[in-house]
Amino acid sequence: MLYVRCTGALRALLAMALVSPGIQPLAVYAQAGVLEEIVVVARKRQESLQDTPVAVSAFGTEQLRQAQIENIADLAQQVPGLSNKDGDRVSGLTIRGVGARAVGAAVDPGVGVYVDGIFMPRSDTQLVDVVQMESIQVLRGPQGTLFGKNTAGGALLLESLKPGEEFAVSAELGLGDYDRRNLGLRVDGPLLDNRLYAALTYDTRNEDGYMEDYFTGTEYGDTDRQAVVGQLRWYPGEDVTVDLIALWGEREERAAPTTCPDVNPDSVLHTFASTTPGRYGELCEFSESLVKDEKVVMDATGMDYTVTNHLAGVTVDWDLGDISFKSVTGYLFQDDLTRDTDVDGSPFFSISNFQETSRQLAGSGFDGDSEERQFISQEFNLFGSLFDDSLDYTLGIYGSDEQIDDQVDGQTLALGGWVGQFVPGSTDVQTLPAGIGFRPTQLVDFRSTSAAAFGQLIYHLDEQWQFTLGGRWTWEEKKINQDNYETTATTLGRITREEMNALSDFLHPIVVSPQAPTLKDDESWTEFTPTATVTLFAPDSWTGGFLESGMAYLTYSEGFKAGGFTSFGIDRFLAFDPETVKNTELGFKLDMWQRRLRLNGALYTMDYDDMQLGVTRRLGELNTVFGITNAGKAEVKGAELELTALPLPGLMINLTASYVDASYDEFEDEFIDDQGMTSVTDRSNEPFSYVPEQTYSWAVQYDLDTALARITPRVSGYYKDEVYTGLDPVAFEFEDEATLDDFIVWDARLAIVPAGLEGLEVALYVKNLTDEFYYGTGTIEAARLGSAGAIRGKPRNYGVDIFYRF
Repeated sequence: MLYVRCTGALRALLAMALVSPGIQPLAVYAQAGVLEEIVVVARKRQESLQDTPVAVSAFGTEQLRQAQIENIADLAQQVPGLSNKDGDRVSGLTIRGVGARAVGAAVDPGVGVYVDGIFMPRSDTQLVDVVQMESIQVLRGPQGTLFGKNTAGGALLLESLKPGEEFAVSAELGLGDYDRRNLGLRVDGPLLDNRLYAALTYDTRNEDGYMEDYFTGTEYGDTDRQAVVGQLRWYPGEDVTVDLIALWGEREERAAPTTCPDVNPDSVLHTFASTTPGRYGELCEFSESLVKDEKVVMDATGMDYTVTNHLAGVTVDWDLGDISFKSVTGYLFQDDLTRDTDVDGSPFFSISNFQETSRQLAGSGFDGDSEERQFISQEFNLFGSLFDDSLDYTLGIYGSDEQIDDQVDGQTLALGGWVGQFVPGSTDVQTLPAGIGFRPTQLVDFRSTSAAAFGQLIYHLDEQWQFTLGGRWTWEEKKINQDNYETTATTLGRITREEMNALSDFLHPIVVSPQAPTLKDDESWTEFTPTATVTLFAPDSWTGGFLESGMAYLTYSEGFKAGGFTSFGIDRFLAFDPETVKNTELGFKLDMWQRRLRLNGALYTMDYDDMQLGVTRRLGELNTVFGITNAGKAEVKGAELELTALPLPGLMINLTASYVDASYDEFEDEFIDDQGMTSVTDRSNEPFSYVPEQTYSWAVQYDLDTALARITPRVSGYYKDEVYTGLDPVAFEFEDEATLDDFIVWDARLAIVPAGLEGLEVALYVKNLTDEFYYGTGTIEAARLGSAGAIRGKPRNYGVDIFYRF
C-alpha cells in the first residue's frame, strides 16, 4: 500500500490518532470505468457521500497522494469555499467566508479540525500535516449540532490509517531542490494474533527556506519537523475494539518570510528612529526591491516558530447489538513554544518578536519563556435505530478542559526596547519615553471549560423523503489571569545615532506594574445550535437513463465560535461574546452518464452576527493597540460546484468552483485623527479580509498501462481571486495597496509504478510550474505601521518521492 506524505510536527498525531473501527470514514468500492462510491461520516454514521445531505469534499489515501496534499493548508487548492493564509505559519482557515480573522491563544478557530474525533483547539497550531491517512473530509457550512463550538464555518475530519493485521514495513523517501530531505519509516503488524496489533512510526521532514535574509543569511520558509509515534489496537472481546496512541513530535522552524511594501509614509511609526540604522520607509523600499530575488530583511535575532507536542488518546468502540457505543478520550500537551512573526517585515521594528519580549523579562528575573498548553477532552456517543430502521438516532455528551500558562503578550517596538524621533538638521535622536519603545507586557493564563449534550434524529419517511432534526446545548466558561509588567527606565534624552544603535542589546529594568499588577476575569456562555434538513431522493422513474442517482436537500443550520478575552493594555481587557452563524442551504448531488459524471453543488445564504473583529483602541498619546471585540454583523451568500468526470478509460477530470459574496451590515471601530481626537468610524463598506470572492481548481490525470509500468501523468491548477488584508480603519484608504492580486498556480506530477515491483511507486513532481510570483497573504496596519507585511508564495520547486511497502 502506498502512503501520503507529511511535513509537520503534528504529522504523527494525524498518522496515528484514533478512529472508531466500527465506522470507517471512507470506503471505496472501485469498479472499472465508473466513479467510486465514497462512504463518509459527516453525520457521525456511515453513509454514501451521494446520499448525505451535507456539502462534503472527501479524499482517500490515493487522492491525497495524487493531489500532493501534505498539510491541511493544501486543501484550500482542492476544496471549493475553503481558504487559508497561504505561506503563513498559523491557520487562517475560513469556509464560505467564516473563520478566525485573528489568530493566537486568546482567539478560537472558526473552522474545527478533528483528528480521529479529537479536536485541535488552537488556531496557531492548527495546521497539522497529513501522513498515512485513511481519509480527509471537509464539511462546509455550520456544524454546530454534531461537532459543537468553533465549527461556525465548517469542520475538517481527518481519519488515520490503523495498524494492519499482517506484518509490514513501509518506507518513504523524498528529495528535491531547496535541499528537501524527507524520510518516513513505519512497522506494523500483530503482537497477539486476533487480539493485539501495533504500529511504530518515525518521520522526519527537512527543507531549506525559500527566502534568505539579505544581511544575516538566515533562511525563512524552511521545514524542520520530526515525530515518533506508537499505537496499539486491542480486541478484548468479539464486539469491543480499543485503540491507544502515544506521540512525541517536534517542530523547529523560522517564522514566515515577510516582505515590507511601504504604504503610508505619513504613519506614526514612519517618524520613529529605532536601534537599527536608517529610516523605516527606506528599509521597506529596500525589502520590496529584494523579494523577486528570494531575499528578505527581517529581525537579526529570534524569529523562530517552534513547538513540541505530546499526545495520548484512547478510543473505545463497542457493538451492543441494536445500539453501538463509542468513547473518544484525547490529551494534548504542548511546550517549547515560540511563535514569532515579523509584522513589519524589516529589522527596524521587532513587533511580534516575542523572543525579544521574553529576553527583556528574563533580564529582570521573570520567566517569559515557559508557555505550556494542556487540553483534555472526552466524548461519548450512542448510535441506534428504531421502528424497523425508519428512525436513526445519534446521542452524545462532550466535555473538555484547556489550560494555557504563561503566554507572553505585549511587545517591544524595537530590539532593546527604545525608539526615538529624528532631530531635524542633525544625525542625533531624541529618545521617547521608555514606555513607548518597551510597551506594557503581560504574562497571561487562560482556562477554558466546556460541556455539551446533543442529539440528532434521521427519519426515513419512504425511499424518496428523509427528514433530519437535531440540536446541541453547549455551556462554556473561560477564565483569564494577566500579570502586568512595566519598565522603570528613564528617558535618555537626546543621544547620537551611534549611541542609539548600541541600545539594541539594552535590558530594561522591569517591575510588576504598580498601576495594575494583576487582572482577573471570568465569563460563561450557553448556546443552542439546531439543524433541520429535508431531503428528496430521485424516484426510480427519474433514474436508469442519463441520471443514475440524484438528491436535493434544504438545510437550516447554526454554529458558533466561542467567546473570549482580548487585552487592551495593562489596565484593561475586554470579554467578547460568541459569534453566531445561521445558514440556509439548498444543495444537490447527481451521478450521471453511467456513473462516469458526478456533479455536486450548493447555494447558501448566512446571517453572521456578533462577529469577532479586530479593532483599534487609543491608549495614551502614542499608543494605539489592536484587539478583538464583537464589532460587526454580515450577510454571506454564495455558490459551490464540484465536478468529477471519467470521459475515457483511464482519464479523470476534476473541477471545482466557489463564489462568496460577503458584505458587512455593521462594523464600527474607533478612529484617531491627526489631532488625536477619537471618534466612532463606520467600516461596513470594507471587503471581508482574507476571503477571495472566487476560487477555481482543476486537475487532469491519465492512467497509462504499459508492459513495463503504469504511468500516471497529472496536471493541476488553482486560481485564487484577490483578497483584502487591511486591519485598521485607515487601511481602506489604501485599498489598492491593501489588496493582494489574484494568481494562478500550476502543478505537474508523473507517477511510475514498475511492473513486477508490487508496493513501489516513484513520483516526479514540479510545483508552481510556471514560477508564478504572488503574495500568499499579508497584513496592513496603515495608521500606525504604514506598511504591508506580505508573505511571498513559494517559487517553482521540484523533486522526487519514492514510496515502498514490503
